[in-house]
Amino acid sequence: MKCSNCGAEWNEGEKFCAVCGQPVNAEQSGNTVKPVNTGQTGSVTQPAAGQSVGQMTGSGQDSGKKKGFFSNKIVIALVVVCILAVGVAAAAVFKKSNMSDAEYYQQIEIKNRDEQAEKLGGYFDRVYGSFAKESVNKKINMKLTLSDSVKSLATLYGVNLSKLDNIEMDVAVKKEKNVYSSIIKAGGNGEGLVTLKSHYDLDTKDSYVQIPELSESYLHTSMEDLEANELYSFAGFGKVIPASEDLKKIYTRYTDLVIKNAKNVKKAEEKVECAAEGVSCKADLYTVTMKGEEAVSLAGDFLKQLKGDSEIKGIIENIDEEASKEYEEEIAETIEELEEGVDATDFSMVMEVQVGSDDKIIGRKITLKEDDEEVVIRMADPGDGENFGLEAVIESQGKEIFHLHGKGTENDGIINGDFSLDAAIPSNDDTLELTKNVLKVTVEDYDVSNLKDGEVSGAITYSTEARAELANYSLRVEAEGNQEEATGVVTVLAGQETVAAIDVKMESGAEVESAMPSESDKVYETSDSDAMSAYQSEWDVLQLLQKVQDTLGIDFSSLIQLF
Repeated sequence: MKCSNCGAEWNEGEKFCAVCGQPVNAEQSGNTVKPVNTGQTGSVTQPAAGQSVGQMTGSGQDSGKKKGFFSNKIVIALVVVCILAVGVAAAAVFKKSNMSDAEYYQQIEIKNRDEQAEKLGGYFDRVYGSFAKESVNKKINMKLTLSDSVKSLATLYGVNLSKLDNIEMDVAVKKEKNVYSSIIKAGGNGEGLVTLKSHYDLDTKDSYVQIPELSESYLHTSMEDLEANELYSFAGFGKVIPASEDLKKIYTRYTDLVIKNAKNVKKAEEKVECAAEGVSCKADLYTVTMKGEEAVSLAGDFLKQLKGDSEIKGIIENIDEEASKEYEEEIAETIEELEEGVDATDFSMVMEVQVGSDDKIIGRKITLKEDDEEVVIRMADPGDGENFGLEAVIESQGKEIFHLHGKGTENDGIINGDFSLDAAIPSNDDTLELTKNVLKVTVEDYDVSNLKDGEVSGAITYSTEARAELANYSLRVEAEGNQEEATGVVTVLAGQETVAAIDVKMESGAEVESAMPSESDKVYETSDSDAMSAYQSEWDVLQLLQKVQDTLGIDFSSLIQLF
């Protein structure tokens, strides 16, 4: 038999429909009883004759009857949770209403600061953290192609590039603790031409270099004699990269000093307009005022913190131990000068902070005054739906010396927009003149949703109008991937025409051979003039130039004659 209410099959002996709660006797008598609405979702159960709904929810209900999706205990628990949630929200409102303007402003600054610190820390780890890893293997392939117009232009200068399809470079880098090996292979038209192998040991200060196409021998140099060696500096880059946690500590430590010293704070009674490039929204305005004595006190706190800051000291020591000593001496001298007395009676700082929805800081204006000198720094980042504006300005004595501005859209982390940088550039008489569009940036479908994880995709085009000869050219960079694997294209454009393009592929974790010479390899000392003469005598430059000429189709006959 089927239920007349919902159509479900009834099993023999059941008094109620297991799906909708329709009584069996109602079906038999021809009367349809509507389900009782208990206010809960899921199955509902109907009372039998002479039984109330209240009796049904007790322990004496029929054992064959199924409970609804939510039991009474769960309902009670949900009610309690809701009450607690309302209580927490009410407590937050009560707390805000009992805070002073300064206390609430400080809370906003700390919240925004902590969010930015997390984002920057994650991004720094992904982008630069690999340099500081104990073991790193990377392979990068770059392929350059030239347009026919560039090849034609080269012909005017006596260089025939008609047979040149591409120039290619493969870079493989291997790092094990403080030992670096790199192999760079350059070629063209699908064939390898020349190789540079280099090996650097930062612990022993030994450097080895080999160019197999010129000589199978290696050159050895003690890096202690090569302080300005660029390759050595690059190899040591990972050693001086600070940990992101240290950077976050430093950032938090010194912003805390500024925030906690912001005691003279007043919130405007009415909301203000935060606007940039035609985009605007309403914001709360907090004005922070700091006079001369307060500024001197803050400077003193900064210096004392700097003097004993182990993280900053460690970063400087990793870069240059001598510079670390000079840094400590300068800090001590400045503290001594400050304690002797500084006249800051004519100094003042006024900071106007605009706070949008969700307590997000969207605008800031800082005015620094001393006697007749005034510096103003303005920043605004208003949003209206998916539209946003951006402006950052630095003014000195009423004249702009820096102006970044633009607008765009952001939808699900994907940004599109146009931005320009105007900057003061010294003229012939050394006066600063604001030059428009020193840098123009167009962002297309740039996905920043996973930027903190080191992932990017999209395109950015750079151009300038500051130099007439460059006004028609632009540089377009397209990228997709992360720090483990990525692809990209760098294109030079003349108007809309491609002049040259470089395709780039990067892969991490690939096997990279060591560039360290074996015991059987011949090694020459660069500090020994006789050894260098012997090394040069092994060169076969003529054969290498001939190979390059045959492969690329470029006539090097005038150069070959020199050998």
